[in-house]
Amino acid sequence: MRQWASEGRTIEWNELALAAGAAKAFQCLIDPDAPSFQAQCDMPRAIHQYCTASGQPAPETVGEMARCAFESLSLKYRSVLESLRKLTGRELRTIRVVGGGGLNTVLCQMTADACGCQVVSGPSEASALGNVMLQAVATGYLADVRSGRAALAESEQCSIFDPVRSDRWDEAYARFQLLEAK
Repeated sequence: MRQWASEGRTIEWNELALAAGAAKAFQCLIDPDAPSFQAQCDMPRAIHQYCTASGQPAPETVGEMARCAFESLSLKYRSVLESLRKLTGRELRTIRVVGGGGLNTVLCQMTADACGCQVVSGPSEASALGNVMLQAVATGYLADVRSGRAALAESEQCSIFDPVRSDRWDEAYARFQLLEAK
């Protein structure tokens, strides 16, 4: 979005999410941890080059670019989730998204679908609320952090995204794992 804005194309988040939702699914994928995405750069160009270099059709429209990024992030979350499950030996069934990322409902639903588990998003101002809660504990207004968490849970609205199972996510994940291995 930063790159498009520098080119005079202002795109709002809701517009980006709608365009991503309308674009064709699983046309191309990237590994978000690839070195070409680590530095601040012309991200649309970097995604285009990555897809071309990996033998995939390169996204051309804003919606295709966003869909590629969102699907790829969701699959990266699945990869990390599977690693955490192996490492801890626990069946993790819920992903919590806090901060501004939780406002991206398309990404939250894709993450639920890709990972096969529930995604709970919110609060969007988690850092500020956490700071206020710790200040309340420190000044004695709240007894402890547990009380603060309970107070936040009662005062903040969270959104819940349940997974919709699809073999297409499993197929995309197999393709994604090949990209991660490179």
